[in-house]
This record gives sequence, structure tokens and C-alpha cells, in this order.
Amino acid sequence: RLVSKLAPGVRLQFLNLADGDLEAMERLEIDLALMPVFPVRDHVALEIMMRSHMVVVARADHERIRAEGLSPGDVMPLDLYCELGHVVFSTEGKLQALGDAALAETGRRRNVAMTLPFFSALGHVLTDTDLIAMLPGQTAQSAASLLDLAVYRLPFAIDPIALAMIWYKRADATPAHQWLRASVRQIAVQLEAGYPLAGEPAPDTLAPEV
Repeated sequence: RLVSKLAPGVRLQFLNLADGDLEAMERLEIDLALMPVFPVRDHVALEIMMRSHMVVVARADHERIRAEGLSPGDVMPLDLYCELGHVVFSTEGKLQALGDAALAETGRRRNVAMTLPFFSALGHVLTDTDLIAMLPGQTAQSAASLLDLAVYRLPFAIDPIALAMIWYKRADATPAHQWLRASVRQIAVQLEAGYPLAGEPAPDTLAPEV
């Protein structure tokens, strides 16, 4: 809605990348990426957009979770967390992801039943199955408000993740790219704060033709 309102002539193309895959950014001519923080080279810019605690998400009428007497916001018991099937976002089909190292420190491992190459599909899979997922808190709350989902707290400690905006420095002074970065910043701030989306007008280079 933000882009269609402020820059209706812009076309957005979203791609899923493996974390830290800068070669794919170059090869596919990707202008901007959102990824967990990782080391970058001098010609790449990185700006942290938000930090998020990880949470557990499941469909609101999940019978097994209800049988445990849990309400949204409760800590999911470790045994239940490891028992239930998990869906994991991975562009490469990897069975381990964020949080698994911390879980391993407890001597436990989760039951990964499905991997998905598309992050946006996770919420819909959760509403139609008995699977659960570990997601960043802002993403989870946003999905829960749109879909019939419930959010629970993790049964083990994990550091908050930092989500970064990444781009090639050669685009630093490009007006269109500056506007895009500013728009992403604004969305991140409002997502973190729970405010409605707003934004600043697009530069002339993105304005619709008259």
C-alpha cells in the first residue's frame, strides 16, 4: 500500500535469497536485500533495521496445544515444542535454522516436518496444518492479526535477531535508491512500533507520468 500510494509507477519484484548470498544479489541485479546481519565486504552497505525476539506460532485452534491448556503469550513447554512438527523457511531446503543451536544446548532437537522456500507462505501453511514455526516477533504478530494464528513464547533462551538492509554502495547517491531505502526504514520503524504505514513522497524519478 505504501508504494502504490507514493509511487504507483514502480514495479516491485521480490526474490528469496539464502542468507548472505551476495553473489546472487550481484547476478540477479537485486537493488536491496533484507537479511539477518552477517559480515559484508567494503563495497557493500549494511544498516540494521530492527531487532526481534523469536516466538512460536501455530494455528489458533491447534488441538494439541489446547489440550496442554496454553493461551497465546504463554511459554510453550519444551517437550511440546520438540514433539510438534515444525515448518522451516529455507531457500535451500536446510533442516536447521536460527534457534537450533540454542535448542541443542538443552540436549534437544526439534521435529522438522517441512521446509519452504517462500517466507510469505509460512502463515498459510500454519493455518491449514498442525505444524508450528519459529518466527521473529514482529512478523508473527503481523501474521496473527491477518490469519487465524496464535503466538507463544519459546521454552529456551535465544538472543534477539537483527534484521539488516543490505545494498551495494554504488547506489548510495541514486535518488530512486535513496527513496527506496528511506521507505524501507519507515516501514521497519512502524512495524516495530505497531503503527500504520506512512511514508514520504517518492522522488521525481519515480513519480507517475502525467
